[in-house]
Amino acid sequence: PKAAISVTIILLLRGAKYIVSSAVSSLDQSMSAGQTNLLQVLQKRVETLHTEGKLEDALRVAQTAVDTARRNVQSDPGTMPQLVSTLLMCADLRRMCNDYDGAEKVYLEGLNLASEVSVAGHVDVPNLEIARLQSGLASLYDFTSREDRAIPLYREAIERFEGDQNPEYGEAAYLCNNLAMIYKAQGHYEASEGYYLKALQVFEAERGSAHSSVATVLNNLGGLYTFMNKPSQKAARTWVSLSATWQRFITSLTTSTMPKSTTKLR
Repeated sequence: PKAAISVTIILLLRGAKYIVSSAVSSLDQSMSAGQTNLLQVLQKRVETLHTEGKLEDALRVAQTAVDTARRNVQSDPGTMPQLVSTLLMCADLRRMCNDYDGAEKVYLEGLNLASEVSVAGHVDVPNLEIARLQSGLASLYDFTSREDRAIPLYREAIERFEGDQNPEYGEAAYLCNNLAMIYKAQGHYEASEGYYLKALQVFEAERGSAHSSVATVLNNLGGLYTFMNKPSQKAARTWVSLSATWQRFITSLTTSTMPKSTTKLR
């Protein structure tokens, strides 16, 4: 009868609709997985080029990775942390290539996206990724003589590195050394001393007293004491420690390569 035929047609149509819907969903998932795999390949390629010192080539690949991550977010907002991570990678490379304006824009975009995601209650961007964005932008401001902008970013990045569930005390120590240098230049000697001592404590604990980072911070601290006219006994102890550290470091050069002389770290 006609009624039976109609019911059969309706069921067939529903079945076809379900098949088409499932096929589209499967295709979307496949495309999303493909985009994710492509992003991972691009990120590894960037790391390889960076290791080889081919920064311009690495930057071009990093920009392609950013474009890929943006497309991923359009189809899956949950991939926002990947976009932020890719922006960090791109910004770091722009800074290394001396494209400071471009790097600043990308760092700020990454920080803004991380903030928007947090406010909206979506998937959170890892705390350490935000700290690295702040650290990179702070370093950019520091090395382009915009210290007043660098200070709050350094301080917040230090707090994030130290306060994470998996603390990165070594990363924080680099920033402490650089922040101490800014405070010294601005005449905030007590604050400068505090951050130098904090960096020194971490480097000695994590890398040993013979490490070049320890010598660098001791050198900076000794210079601060000399500049402050600190009691000669305290300054003398610092210089003696520095001398001993350099002696141990030079002895260790039989199995390592001497780094370039520097006062700021990273």
